[in-house]
Amino acid sequence: MSTIAKIDNFIEEWPDSCWGPAHIVLEDLNTEDVFLDWCIGLCESVLDHSKAKADDVEMLVKLNWYENHSLAEIADTIKFLRNLRSIPEADRLESNLGDIINVP
Repeated sequence: MSTIAKIDNFIEEWPDSCWGPAHIVLEDLNTEDVFLDWCIGLCESVLDHSKAKADDVEMLVKLNWYENHSLAEIADTIKFLRNLRSIPEADRLESNLGDIINVP
């Protein structure tokens, strides 16, 4: 299954997740390691504010720490992003190209 198909399946389960702290991956389809790592960090910060990096705190405060997203959604998002992260970056990106090229 392609990376984009996996993301689509996740969003089907958690429709509002594409507006949460992982929107850069889930909505914008940026699946490079750097984006996955940053989004995992943001999600972890939502669950435990003490984990927030100083550079992210101002943004997270403005967004009310994504309080409109359930803790279950955030926890599942972390699990999903870690699963994607376990796939080599080149494989994730290559599977994205197949979906993008074959879009009608």
